[in-house]
Amino acid sequence: MSNLRTYARQSRKRSRKHQGSQSRADSPAHDTDTEPEEVIVASSTARPTRALGPQPTPQRNIQPLQAMPDDARQRAESASLIGARCALTHVAATKGEDIHEKTKVQLMHVVQRASKELTIRTLEYILGMIPGTLCVDSSSNLFYGVRALHEPFDAAADSWGLCPPRPLLLRVRKLYTGMAEAYDPRAISEFWEQEAAQNEGRHQFGLLPFGNFNSPITRELLDDNHEPTGQQVTFYAPYANLIVESHLSPHFVLWNLLQKVANQAPSALCTAPQRVVVSFLNNINELWSLMKPPSSFYNPPLPLLQQPAFTPETESDEEKTVYSLRTRKVTTQGDDIG
Repeated sequence: MSNLRTYARQSRKRSRKHQGSQSRADSPAHDTDTEPEEVIVASSTARPTRALGPQPTPQRNIQPLQAMPDDARQRAESASLIGARCALTHVAATKGEDIHEKTKVQLMHVVQRASKELTIRTLEYILGMIPGTLCVDSSSNLFYGVRALHEPFDAAADSWGLCPPRPLLLRVRKLYTGMAEAYDPRAISEFWEQEAAQNEGRHQFGLLPFGNFNSPITRELLDDNHEPTGQQVTFYAPYANLIVESHLSPHFVLWNLLQKVANQAPSALCTAPQRVVVSFLNNINELWSLMKPPSSFYNPPLPLLQQPAFTPETESDEEKTVYSLRTRKVTTQGDDIG
């Protein structure tokens, strides 16, 4: 375990260093400095920041030109509470369907697989994670949906998003109030770990429509064995009574929804309670916009769980080992980073 290092401590040091030099760093050039920077990493006796999410996931960052792992569908189906069925309509995935059929069930990403590296790094910082360890192919970021819902979910307008419950939004707002000034990645990561583990990883989300999205959603009712009962129920915009029970991690769902709130207007059909939720989301967006990672965070070393073995000069907490951050692409593979 001598390879494990705590990113939390180096973040606090950078934060204190940044605060001490704030008066000298008023120019934009300070924030975009790309020169290699030395970072003090705590000794091996410190506990590393833990991975988010209750599901085993491949330990690799996004590479847009690299295909999704072959086992992604298997992991997503195993993690899903209803198997390979659309989370909203409960329609089952079947082989041999015409890919252009609107009823075809497809695998969907909450945080998009096409996300830019800058976006992923920013999200890692906001979630208190070690840079280079967030996995967009995590089972807790994958769910099934019919094509007719997949397309608007990814759209830049007339979209829809899953919405965490109001109590969680209040807890998130409380956690991040003042966090930009006193960044504490350990507290953040532990918060999200606890939220992901709530109710044994079973979470309930609402649906929030944007723009002109108003398609009726017809759901097949399932029995305890996840088999259709022959009964259906249809939900109409603004879907105030539609609940999706899912394995998805709340931090992924919230990030996706906040991007939509920032760039799209909620549906004019939204109810008063839904508009209150939107106001909470705007509050969180404002707090997260203040979370500015240091330049070194965008040029991380290999994820700490994958660093080559080395022999530190000492095992004492009082001693530190110095590393230099270098610009590099990170693609690792392993078994448990969310």
